[in-house]
Amino acid sequence: VGLVSIGTYLKQSGHEVRIVDLSVSHQSVKKVINEFKPDLCGVSVRSAKSVAFAVDVSKKVHRMGVPVVWGGPFCDQAPLEHFFDSGVIDVLSFSEGEMTWLELADAFENGKSLDDIKGIAFRKDGKIIRTEDRDFMDLSKILPCDWSMVDVPKYFQYLYGAEKLLYLYLSKGCPGHCSFCYNIEFHRSCHRRKPLEVFMHEIKELVAYGLDGFYLADEMAFMKKSDLYDLCDALDSEGYKMTWGFQTRIGALNKEDIQRAYDSGCRWIDFGIESGSPRMIKKIGKNIPLDKIHPTFKWCEEVGIITMSNFILGLPGETCEDLKCSVDLAKSLPNNEPTFLLYGYNYGSP
Repeated sequence: VGLVSIGTYLKQSGHEVRIVDLSVSHQSVKKVINEFKPDLCGVSVRSAKSVAFAVDVSKKVHRMGVPVVWGGPFCDQAPLEHFFDSGVIDVLSFSEGEMTWLELADAFENGKSLDDIKGIAFRKDGKIIRTEDRDFMDLSKILPCDWSMVDVPKYFQYLYGAEKLLYLYLSKGCPGHCSFCYNIEFHRSCHRRKPLEVFMHEIKELVAYGLDGFYLADEMAFMKKSDLYDLCDALDSEGYKMTWGFQTRIGALNKEDIQRAYDSGCRWIDFGIESGSPRMIKKIGKNIPLDKIHPTFKWCEEVGIITMSNFILGLPGETCEDLKCSVDLAKSLPNNEPTFLLYGYNYGSP
């Protein structure tokens, strides 16, 4: 979704764009570069697990004389030296890429200096230069994604009744300060929502491809309850029979809210609990009301909503007793599909 959004802005400004997703289309990097002959190549780096693959792709691109720009959530977290020591990265792009890429494309096309482009890092005269952080873009003016740049049906998934589901987003970021989360660096603990009209425009375009469901990948969906009700009203008014779900936190919804979501097609809600230990909840800055966990899951069960719960194992300072609290809590929740993630962070070396 991020690449499509960046590509949309580049296309609107007259640039030619090609998105190559090697996770859905096995292509030769060398063949793609020879055919398209790009002036600039971006590589998305989502996590530490994707670094080795990104380096491999970047080496192939670099050998063909094309400048390489890395972007994505991981670029905001690891030390800069870990990236530039690889010798195959020309620019790092931090946080949102739409406006940054417009300026980068202009700079490389016209031979301009990179010094005044905000939100990037690059090597100059043997030194790593990181420019001033870029302000977030105004989501009230964001362009609807141009999905013609990708083969949409290749991304369809099956989930809880939806046979042609896509991950989409209605808002970015979260105001929380959970110590384990990339949100603090990448979104600076800010929450912003794009206009519902833009989201519904994207839904309409995707329905033409056969879309019958969506998963809101927002870090924190529906900061305001009115946002939930507005979306439900919009889906109902358009007559869409969508199967959908979203992520939220304990304490954000009551039974009435959950019922309204169900009536509009919502069939699952993903809750980030992280730990069943009050001590660990406080330690990681999660600050959810533990006494509302069981009532919330009970409401979902009564309404007919499938619940997912996320837990993190191995958080710094966690004891066996803390771990037991998490396991006991997960087992006690009704109609629940728990996920346990192992906490670990190794920057590695590109």
